[in-house]
Amino acid sequence: MMNAECGMRNTKSQVQDIGGKVHNVKWNLKILHFAPCTLHFSVFILLFLLMCGTANGRTTGIWLQAGMDRFANGKFESTSLTSEGKIVLGPQVTKELTTPEPFLWALVFDSDGNMWSGSGTKAILYRVDKQKKEKVSFMPGTSITALVTDKKQYIYAASFPPATIYRYDRNGEGELFAELPSKYIWDMVIDSKGVIYAAGGYPAGIFKINPDKKVEQIFSPADTHVLSLALDDSGSLYAGSSPNGIIYRIAQDGKVSVFNDLDEEEPYRIVWLDNRLVVAANRYQPAPPLPGPKPGQGAPREEPQSFPANQPAPPGQPAPSALYELRPSGAKKLIFMSPDPYILSLLAIDNNSLYVGTGNDGHLYKVEINEERTTLTQLPVSQILAITQYEGNFYIASGSPGEVFSMNKNVVKEGSFESTVNDIGTVGVWGNLWAEMDAPQGTSIKFQTRTGNTPTPDSVWSEWSSEFEQLPHKIDSPPGRYIQYRFRLGTEKPDVTPTVKEINVAYLTANQPPEIADVKITPQPTQRIPPQPTVPQQPGAPPMPPQPPMPPMPPQPPEKNIIVGTIQSAGAVTIRWKVTEPDNDPVVFNIYFRRL
Repeated sequence: MMNAECGMRNTKSQVQDIGGKVHNVKWNLKILHFAPCTLHFSVFILLFLLMCGTANGRTTGIWLQAGMDRFANGKFESTSLTSEGKIVLGPQVTKELTTPEPFLWALVFDSDGNMWSGSGTKAILYRVDKQKKEKVSFMPGTSITALVTDKKQYIYAASFPPATIYRYDRNGEGELFAELPSKYIWDMVIDSKGVIYAAGGYPAGIFKINPDKKVEQIFSPADTHVLSLALDDSGSLYAGSSPNGIIYRIAQDGKVSVFNDLDEEEPYRIVWLDNRLVVAANRYQPAPPLPGPKPGQGAPREEPQSFPANQPAPPGQPAPSALYELRPSGAKKLIFMSPDPYILSLLAIDNNSLYVGTGNDGHLYKVEINEERTTLTQLPVSQILAITQYEGNFYIASGSPGEVFSMNKNVVKEGSFESTVNDIGTVGVWGNLWAEMDAPQGTSIKFQTRTGNTPTPDSVWSEWSSEFEQLPHKIDSPPGRYIQYRFRLGTEKPDVTPTVKEINVAYLTANQPPEIADVKITPQPTQRIPPQPTVPQQPGAPPMPPQPPMPPMPPQPPEKNIIVGTIQSAGAVTIRWKVTEPDNDPVVFNIYFRRL
């Protein structure tokens, strides 16, 4: 005999999923509770059905883009991005020289206004006068890495291998000026007396070359390369070595001291700026697996990792490069960190600001130190290898391809920005696009959108929509899973630019049903087995060994949008379940039991 009691219990509670969102949950619980009886057996729940559903409403999603980090991965054409997250028209950029060479590593102007640039892979010296006439000189070696000019109308070009310096007059006629006992020359500076200092590598060395061609090695650091040089106002020389990342100071009396020891391996460029040394430092990047000798076999890498800059991209997220301010007092301050793996060029604009050229995405940063402000401009090249200034304009030598650009302070008349592709997870329809922006009189901002169902825009995506200016605007691109926008900035004034600071795109996805991910019952329902007759143990028989415990279940991998619930029945049976809800909608659970 047994007595049965049937009841319905309705409760409400809150459940927090693993994403941190709290769901209001209604429990509709129908429980069969059995009182104990005199018979020696128990009744267990053997089967139950869990059903779940959602309301018919759907949640509107918003794709928001704002800030430098989110905009930085978009495509800029004649536009710039500030550290405040503002997209503005970029400076006017003009192509001055196009070469068949992959790299132009060095760039300088002489006092007559002739532009000189040195290439990689073939060591070609290009001279371009004010009438845009070119003259080419071929040097021994494979790369021209540094160019300097003096007050006597000479240009000095460093190349390797071998580590040589050639001297050219203004007409492009050259002669061998010095040969150094290193394999590489990475940098050169010249003082007011015409004395040249050269940074050598493999082995590392700092060399002094007088106008009479006398070569003197003034320091040999215990390192592989000296990569960068700078002179301060008193005539003291600073040098950055690799791979130990040490900055040395060589006083005028020849005394050498360690100015700073960086965490990064390569102080690739340094400049003296208003009683402080600014250092562009690169880290060693994780190298992708390449065919050839395994680690520990074959010859070690001779060149610094930042040169050449066309090596395969490091796997995963590259280590960032950094810009430091080093004071004579020993104070060190991080003033800029770039997501690009290599800072390849550096130019002091004035006592407060610099241009920073990087690889391998053609990013040019203007860093204003005191204001802690940065402006990003993207050029149609991979590497920005050298930057110089002449008569108020700035000139940039690039890699991939090897070209020279000029840049002035006026903004372009028109530029555009194209966003990354956004994935809303499933096919949806589009609502409004609105923005935080500023379009002063005489300027304009025009938007377009396109959509598709593949991660990369292709021929099956929709065409770009018609341009629209009035916001908010109902997006008329067809339904899809992926969306992209772009806008075009225009101005009639060379010193006024429109500004875009934030973009919002609304969408509504089709309702997705929840799914039962896991159900567990503890203790597991079992059928009671009647007692069996005891078999007498034979004398001398060993006792039965105890059974080892079952190993624990492996942990389950994390899931998104998981709702977890638990119900206990009379303290005897616990039912636990997990349900995935792709739309994060509220969920109602109905649990039904039946006796077998």
